[in-house]
Amino acid sequence: MTNEDDAKRVVACLGLLLFVPSWMFEGVVLCWLWWWYVVPLGVVQLTVPWAMGIGMLVGILRYNPYMVRDDEMTTLEGLGKNVLGWSAAWGLGALLHAFM
Repeated sequence: MTNEDDAKRVVACLGLLLFVPSWMFEGVVLCWLWWWYVVPLGVVQLTVPWAMGIGMLVGILRYNPYMVRDDEMTTLEGLGKNVLGWSAAWGLGALLHAFM
């Protein structure tokens, strides 16, 4: 084993540890957006576990195994991109909600 192999293992373990909080954050953001935009239409409020499940379902449905990726993103870069995307959605959703 080399230091490079050890570093890859550490990054993979760190990515797995950060996956669950990232997934929970996705559920929280989805709950807020649902509360702001869908509940006023008369639909029941989501809980965080429901939102996490819906997020997982949508992720499975939009997965494309034939999509070719040019860039090889690391685990931490992927998690960072995911959290940044959901943070932007939450922020823009809050801004739009302020004008409702």
